[in-house]
Amino acid sequence: LVTRAVPATGAQSAHGSLGRAVLLPLLEALHADLSSQERAIELFGRLGQTGALPALLRLPRKSEALRAPAGPAGLSLKVSSPARRKARDLALTVALGRLGGGEARDALLELATTSDPELRAAAFWALGRLPGTAEHDASRALLLEAALDPRPEPSAAACLALGTTRVPEATPPLVRLAEDHGRPVLTRRAAVAALGLGGTRGIAGALARLVGSEHDEIATMALAALGATGHREALAPLYAAALTGTEVRARAATAALRSFGRPLVLPDVSGRIDVRAMLAAVGPDEADELTPFGEHADVLVEVVRKALREPLEAEPVLRALTSREDGPSLGPLFAPGDVTDDAGRRALGALGRALEPDIAHALRGESPELRLAALAFARRTGRPV
Repeated sequence: LVTRAVPATGAQSAHGSLGRAVLLPLLEALHADLSSQERAIELFGRLGQTGALPALLRLPRKSEALRAPAGPAGLSLKVSSPARRKARDLALTVALGRLGGGEARDALLELATTSDPELRAAAFWALGRLPGTAEHDASRALLLEAALDPRPEPSAAACLALGTTRVPEATPPLVRLAEDHGRPVLTRRAAVAALGLGGTRGIAGALARLVGSEHDEIATMALAALGATGHREALAPLYAAALTGTEVRARAATAALRSFGRPLVLPDVSGRIDVRAMLAAVGPDEADELTPFGEHADVLVEVVRKALREPLEAEPVLRALTSREDGPSLGPLFAPGDVTDDAGRRALGALGRALEPDIAHALRGESPELRLAALAFARRTGRPV
């Protein structure tokens, strides 16, 4: 019951009641061995027990002696192993981040100075959850410096913290990190995610360049970030990737179009900080049916028109738009069940009317494959041939 993360629903009150019932026994566990401390600390964080913050902050941290606090009767407990102490410190760091009190900042800044990459990454994640981090000079400076750490996990965690706290001056260094081919893919991917999490205007151009990355992990994150911006200039690269990208990238682009304008969400963690797992779960909190013919319908028209002028792109785009056999909808831009046949027919017909001169030119082209694709598109859209 108490090892699951607190849900974001009315069930939080039930967890709070449970937390109060077990608060005193858990506080007593903080005077036991480090294994018991670790479990108690983890439960405090999961139950959202902010009342335990003072007790947690009194615990010795990584810079202090590797000896657990004295027992209830002043009994000296045995010296802990470095591995056990690290596990306790990781649990403490995650709990401080979950409880999210500004009074935990000094402890987290201290924990962030460790040389251990896992504990350092956890401290950056926790700082990213504290209110006021973007305005706190020491926290902001630490995260901006840590993003340049050559080790991928701490660097990636610092990037994500910069994104969630929306540090204004972080955008240029995050763009440079994302585009730096000498950096680890994990760091670059986290920098892209941070750009999407930060919701900064004026980044669509940089994200569009990253859509062409040789790494799917970076390209798909750039597509998700483009969708989260909700900016008109993000639509063209999204439509292009949905129609001409590889299967993985087309799927990511379509997902971004479905959730266009909705912010990315960085999921909570369970126990240990796993930056790779967090990045894999980054995404919008909900999605809709895809309706590309709204106020930005002209963007899709221009994407297809531009592709028709490129010999290598024209045929794939037309075939993508007519590849569905279960209705006349816009190929990969609609999933089965999104629209009725009539709505799909109207959408595709509108695209056909807008592109009629371009399709007529393609029908006179030299490539027989292109002519066949243009003919199929004209018939599907109900245009005269």
